[in-house]
Amino acid sequence: MSSTWEVKEEYRQIFLEESQDQIQEWEESLLALEKNPRDTEQIDTMFRAIHTLKGSSGFVGFKELQGMAHDLESALQNVRDEGVELTGEMMEVFFEGHDISLRMIEAFSLDEPFGEEIDEFMGRVRSLEGVPLEKAPDQVKEKKAEKEARETGREEVPAQGEEPAIETKDAEGNGELYRVGIEIEVEGKEAFLRSLFVQQRIEEAGHLIDIKPPLNDLLAKGAEFKYDVFIRTEQTQEQLEKSLNLDRVKVTGISKEEGAKILEPHGF
Repeated sequence: MSSTWEVKEEYRQIFLEESQDQIQEWEESLLALEKNPRDTEQIDTMFRAIHTLKGSSGFVGFKELQGMAHDLESALQNVRDEGVELTGEMMEVFFEGHDISLRMIEAFSLDEPFGEEIDEFMGRVRSLEGVPLEKAPDQVKEKKAEKEARETGREEVPAQGEEPAIETKDAEGNGELYRVGIEIEVEGKEAFLRSLFVQQRIEEAGHLIDIKPPLNDLLAKGAEFKYDVFIRTEQTQEQLEKSLNLDRVKVTGISKEEGAKILEPHGF
C-alpha cells in the first residue's frame, strides 16, 4: 500500500466532492437490489457509479481504489452484459466493497495511508462466478452489441484524425436526440477529470450516444476541452442544462438533432 498520495489539492477536492455522489448511488442501488436482484436499472446505476469511481480514482493516482473498483466492475459487468445472476454472495461482496471504498476515501481525504489488508477480499471478488439466467438469444446479442459499442466508441482512443462513425440505430430510442456543447473552464488533467463527471451526469440523464472529439484525444493533444455530447433523453432542454450545473463547466448550447446529422461538424 502507498504511504501517502501525491496529488494536487484541487484534484483531490474535486475527487472527494464527486466521489460522494458515486458512493451514495452505489449504496442506494444495493439497497434496491436487495429487494429485486433483477432490477436492470439499478444494476446499470451501480455499474455506472463504480465505473466512474474507477476512472476518477485512477486519474488522481488513487491506485488502491482504482484496482478494487476495476475488479468489482468486471464482476458486475458479467451480471449486466452476460446474463449472470446477481447472487446473495455477490451482494455481500458489493456491500463490503462499498464499505472498504468509504474507508479508503476517508484515508485519501486525510492524506493518510490505507493500512487495511484487502487481499482476501480481492480474492473473493476475483473468484465470483454466477449462474447464467435464461435469456432469449436476441437479448444476449443486444447486450453484447451494447458492450462492444461502449468499448470501441467511448473507452478506446481512435487513431489520430480518425472519427468513429455512429450508426443510425445507435441514435434511435425514446426521447429527443440532443447535441450539447460543453466547455471546461480549466485546462489539462483537471479538465479531463471534470469531464468524467460531465459524462456521468449525461449518462444519468439519458442514453449517451457519443462525445466528439473524444476526451482522451483532447487530453493527449493538450487541447482546450471544448466538445459536443450527443444524448437521447426524455428530459427537456432546461432539465438537461440544470443537470450539468457543475463548477467550471459551461454549457455552450443545446440543440435537437437527427441521427443523420451527428457526423456533421457543429458550432455554438
